[in-house]
Amino acid sequence: MKTQEIIKFFQENRGIQFIGIPNYQRKDDNAIGNYTLNINLPYEKAKIKNRDKYINANKDEIINQVSLKTKLAKDIVEAGFENIKNRAIANTEKDKEKRTAQSQAQTDAYIPLSKCIKIHKDTGDLHISGRVVQYKQIVAGDKPKKKKNKQDRTIAQDHIKKILDIQENYRTFKISKIKNINVQKDTIIVEGEAKIVFV
Repeated sequence: MKTQEIIKFFQENRGIQFIGIPNYQRKDDNAIGNYTLNINLPYEKAKIKNRDKYINANKDEIINQVSLKTKLAKDIVEAGFENIKNRAIANTEKDKEKRTAQSQAQTDAYIPLSKCIKIHKDTGDLHISGRVVQYKQIVAGDKPKKKKNKQDRTIAQDHIKKILDIQENYRTFKISKIKNINVQKDTIIVEGEAKIVFV
């Protein structure tokens, strides 16, 4: 489909809150499944909510709790806390100059179609962000997932996010070579070559 056709489609279907990504193949184990995203829960609002959790948290209590559970030194846990808190604050700045370089580049690279849908200026790829509300596996993976060796600070950050209930079930899909877009009940189904990207 051409870029203008895609733009027109989404302009005509603004009220729909779910997007379906069919036949998505995971890279780590080759499993194939169908994702459904809620796109009426803007990612920017989720980022602000997460940022406020870091700002309002009892830092000393969290550091003690994580250090006790993980056996990591308190200075490592504190460094992890400060890192994710500062990143969360920087990435919610309204002033683009104060955002992290990665976040600013992401903002400048797209033409927005809605709060959760955008097209990349250079490639024409469609980017859809939303909260994952359903994943249905249709083909099992054929290889075990690779175990990642995490650094101490990352382990600390994972525990901090869990304690603060940081919402990270948001995904951004990049869809290229779009074959078809249609509406099925209350869901827009987008068929093409999809991959999850991190923003």
